[in-house]
Amino acid sequence: MNIFIVEDEYWSLLELEGLLKKYEPKHKIYPFANGEDLINMLEEVTPQLVISDITMPGMSGLELIEQIKTFDESIKCVILSVHDQFEYARQGIKLGVIEYLIKPVKREALYDVVDRSISLIEEEHKEIEEKRHWSVNKMLQSEKELDEMNVFNQDDYYIIYMLAENWKASRGWSSSRGTDEDFKQILSDAYLTNEQIYCINIDNQRKLLLVAATDENQQYLFEAKINDLNKFINQDIHVHLSFMRKKYDESLMSIVHILEQRIENHMNYGQPSFIKGEETERNIDLTGEWMNIRVIETAIRNGEIIKAKVYVQHIVQSLKEKEITLRQLSLFLRNMYYALIFKLEQQKGSDVQIETVKKSFDYLQEISTFDELSHSLEQMIDQLVEEDLVHEVAPKNLIPRVLHWIHQQYQTNLKFQSFAEENHVSLSYLSREFKAQTGKTFSEYLMIYRINKAKEYFNKGINRTTEVSKLVGYEDDKYFTTVFKRLEGLTPAEYKKRL
Repeated sequence: MNIFIVEDEYWSLLELEGLLKKYEPKHKIYPFANGEDLINMLEEVTPQLVISDITMPGMSGLELIEQIKTFDESIKCVILSVHDQFEYARQGIKLGVIEYLIKPVKREALYDVVDRSISLIEEEHKEIEEKRHWSVNKMLQSEKELDEMNVFNQDDYYIIYMLAENWKASRGWSSSRGTDEDFKQILSDAYLTNEQIYCINIDNQRKLLLVAATDENQQYLFEAKINDLNKFINQDIHVHLSFMRKKYDESLMSIVHILEQRIENHMNYGQPSFIKGEETERNIDLTGEWMNIRVIETAIRNGEIIKAKVYVQHIVQSLKEKEITLRQLSLFLRNMYYALIFKLEQQKGSDVQIETVKKSFDYLQEISTFDELSHSLEQMIDQLVEEDLVHEVAPKNLIPRVLHWIHQQYQTNLKFQSFAEENHVSLSYLSREFKAQTGKTFSEYLMIYRINKAKEYFNKGINRTTEVSKLVGYEDDKYFTTVFKRLEGLTPAEYKKRL
């Protein structure tokens, strides 16, 4: 916060300034030799605390405080005087002075008064921010403007909308080391204090910053600070940011909706987005990806699961390099899925009505990395194979059924020998074919699938390791922990701390 000190005696002012240096850099100290200079500065910098001598030539301390209160009643004032008289105290109380110090001021007494004043100011600001936080959340949930929001609707504000990772991702602001105070510090300056910046945490994914709009001439400086903020927030999570200036009497809700729509339309997948305005969607050439999809279709028909998944990785890497948006990705994956369904069914001579084929792609709002995208697409390949698009029951075509069996029964005590016997095939032959098609032994595949499922349970908020261990087929939670660390490089407890 900004702390102004006013003292007409040169050496006394120098001493006060030196004593208050201990509060920097968190707080900024501004010394003045007279009240007139302070009043002139009010147009440029707003103080939260003023410490002023009473007896000064020209404008007295009490006259100064009266003018300060006219400018902004919320500014807290402390007076210094050699007079220990009731009349001064009475006038000070009438003007809203919060403390009264007798000169010469002792170091301990000064620090005690300043500490209590700062605590009072911070507590009041916290109460105001919590009330406005509640009001904004209530407004967003009810879709109605509230009377409490008039303070925002009737003033100019910059509205900064920040989405962490993705709309329904497991990672969000709780995974970021940055705090609301950090964000305020980056945006504040001599013309804009922390108290003029409101942080509204809608949920673990969405955050609003409401920043009092400065003079039009300072707009380019503020936009430079948003660039600094954008760099800072993307250190350990991906954030999608857009901002807009809300003019006087414009509805806060209408601006929030515009920013939300901007992000929804233009946010990148798996990478941060800085959306400065109504951008035209960038066209990307997906010819190479469609060539890979044709290879995947052939590989699925031939039971070549490894090859299909290798080409999935090619597609994912290419999409990452092309900086695809979430909207473009959703459309591409829908078209990819329906094209594969159509081609594979057509190969069998079936008459496919695409409109009757339904698959939800809502999961795209729950993932936020290209590794997660790869995993999802590999699951889609497994699903296509499991749906018995190829009907022959030769041993090599039993592998899709093995995968389906694992995916449905992984919580139980699975025995590969039992599956081989039930399908009248040699275990050794089936094992070789399984590794040829998946690149892993049956035990390795089952172990990896179970640990991936365990991570999904942890991501959904199931925190007890013992419970998750049983959910994925391990009765011994110590053995589960050993397997988890072997595959992930960290224990379940360490993994959960990173969420």
